[in-house]
Amino acid sequence: MRRELHITPKEEIRVMTIRRLPNGHWLVVVYRGKYWLDGVAIVRCTPSELPGVIKKLKYYGETRLIIVDDPNISQDIMKSLHSSLNVPVIAYSEGLKYAFGISPDHANNILKFLSLNGIPEPIRVSRIISRDLFSLMESGIYYRNQDNV
Repeated sequence: MRRELHITPKEEIRVMTIRRLPNGHWLVVVYRGKYWLDGVAIVRCTPSELPGVIKKLKYYGETRLIIVDDPNISQDIMKSLHSSLNVPVIAYSEGLKYAFGISPDHANNILKFLSLNGIPEPIRVSRIISRDLFSLMESGIYYRNQDNV
């Protein structure tokens, strides 16, 4: 069943932002509209396993749009996310890179709607979180239990 997006997004549209982290990890940030952070998850998987992992997240059922914030993301991964998850997917890199399941005009309208200061809020927050996580990992403060990877 495809999830529909309205021409004018609802104020509380559930958006999932995905950002690649080092060592096969992905940061998933879930937002309602541009004001409410709903959740954060860090998952470890290959790009081809990503759709299956996302389906297991409690946020997936209400997600109406996925934004992948990765300048190096391949169109094959984007197509796989869209076809496996039945949700429109936007590749973002300082603006709309490309979109699947949604027109470029509609995608740009949604990105503008989600923006407070020129950048979509879910993207801004995911970048802050990933930057700080990366700093912790680099400094050695970040501790990873081998059993709970």
